[in-house]
Amino acid sequence: MTRFRLLAALFTTLLVLAGCGESSDDRSDSSTSDETGAHTVDTTFGPVHTDAAPERVVVLLPAYADTVTALDADDTIVGIANFLPKGARATGPWQKTPFAPSVVELGDQFDPINPESIAALQPDLILAGALQAKDQATYDTLSAIAPTYVSQGKTHDADDWQATTRAIGALMWRDQKADAVIADVEKKLADTRAAHPEIEGKSFLQVSFYQGSYLVASSARSQESFMEAIGLTMADVATQNNSLSVEQTAKLDAADLLIVQAERKKSLEEQPNWSSVRAVRDGSVTAFSLVEAKAFRSPSAASIPYLLDALTPQLASL
Repeated sequence: MTRFRLLAALFTTLLVLAGCGESSDDRSDSSTSDETGAHTVDTTFGPVHTDAAPERVVVLLPAYADTVTALDADDTIVGIANFLPKGARATGPWQKTPFAPSVVELGDQFDPINPESIAALQPDLILAGALQAKDQATYDTLSAIAPTYVSQGKTHDADDWQATTRAIGALMWRDQKADAVIADVEKKLADTRAAHPEIEGKSFLQVSFYQGSYLVASSARSQESFMEAIGLTMADVATQNNSLSVEQTAKLDAADLLIVQAERKKSLEEQPNWSSVRAVRDGSVTAFSLVEAKAFRSPSAASIPYLLDALTPQLASL
């Protein structure tokens, strides 16, 4: 792994201390079904379609694996990127069962894709993030192996979780299941918002600390739309490349709720001004594990109910 990718991987891990923008009635026209039964979805690199329900799926992004699980189709997964601490066998706490022992690990999500390894699995659908299908040439390479889905926006977290669920559901011929999953999660979001009117209009930030500076996670539509659905917005804090110096600690007072990574919470608590931050004084800090933090950064229909349950005790204190 090059120095650049090592830094990129570390930076991403530090920032993920991990949507719900439109309602079910605000459907986009990104997925269709024609008279032959082929299901078509628009992506940033053009339309992709499947002629039949996929039986062998390669997944290269955590949120997409979660979505397949939410659609009760995890038995179709034959290959997966190593994005969790224990590799392809690892699951988030919201997943009912681990992936099958036969599922093949396809390297680290920050590594360049290996088309030969993917092709050897004979997939009939590839779910790739913008990190893997970063340009048209790479996407064309993957598409030559099997129909390949990437986000409809330019980054994997540009789409809200409904759009992702609906698109993957269409490609996997599980449209009705996708609709049912979306309805269930939207109800839980609405119920949470109704139960906690005190959080309406409050704000949040994801924060970590590395090499003498605070790292503040940048805007991600998938995450923001999830939080907006319960009444929270991302605090508006001016940073330099997502970084704040220790002398700028007071800027963190803009957030009513801080999300931190449990494994790195100690480094924050060691900073002399951390205890004076408003959310810290108010006891409004939620610590997520690395796996939970990754899910919070790119939430899915599978992880959102779990994350809501984890956040609920903190919401009452806002």
